[in-house]
Amino acid sequence: MLGCYLDPKNDYAFRRIFGDEKREHVLRRFLNSVLRLQGHEQIKHLRIADPHQLPAIEGWKENVLDIRCWDQNEHNFLVEMQVWDQKDFQYRALYAAAKAYVDQLQAGEQYKHLRKVTLLSILGFCFLETPNYLANHLILDAETGEHRLKGVDFTFLELPKFTKNEEELETIEDKWAYFLKNAHKTPLHKFPAALHEPEIEEAFEVLETIGRSATEKQLYDAAHMMRMDHVSQIETGYEKGLEKGLEKGRKQEKLHIARTMRSSGMNEQVIIQITGLTREELETLD
Repeated sequence: MLGCYLDPKNDYAFRRIFGDEKREHVLRRFLNSVLRLQGHEQIKHLRIADPHQLPAIEGWKENVLDIRCWDQNEHNFLVEMQVWDQKDFQYRALYAAAKAYVDQLQAGEQYKHLRKVTLLSILGFCFLETPNYLANHLILDAETGEHRLKGVDFTFLELPKFTKNEEELETIEDKWAYFLKNAHKTPLHKFPAALHEPEIEEAFEVLETIGRSATEKQLYDAAHMMRMDHVSQIETGYEKGLEKGLEKGRKQEKLHIARTMRSSGMNEQVIIQITGLTREELETLD
């Protein structure tokens, strides 16, 4: 059976495709397309940071952003692949962008040195109510729509909302979304005809290279295991929290019943036998 390409949503694969300085042009084309940058806003060249040398962002996955880079105007771009839904994602996204914005200034520096920050979150879950798979959020005047505060903006690419097949792809961003969502379903050496863009072809080549290298495949598998462990920890924490909440609810119900029994004059020992509460717990009702 013919194998398929690896999954570009894997943390290791994603960083190999988009976070390698040798492939700056791939990330540049990707950002220009997905962020729909035109005219003077278009990225001409990028400086890509080593993600493990970036300052830790509390609460963010592994405390490391997937990719951070700067264009020719020192415009900051934060790129995050977030496959699994997590509680309070919107607040962590705000925090990450705001922290990247304020951390630009050293003590005593003037505000004029601050440069724009754009957070691009590629999501494996539905986050917004809009049916569009690609959404840009700006700070706008509620009445006039004026876009005066341009320091921080957010773009969300929600992969579950992207439902186009290969024949329906119309734009470059469509093609990138198709690649991210479906590359791992694509048989090796059967490149989708509609995706013939140089940078996307190169991205497929990276996935194939990782699959051929024993060392890189181990790193790919390790990233997958880390993600599964992370999900398992979240689910375990949720289950424990749910059980703790249920137990608290049961205790409150028993206390309510005991309070009713006491108000009707029932014997304390009988209340203990019926509810299973201790004498000390009954004393908390006084």
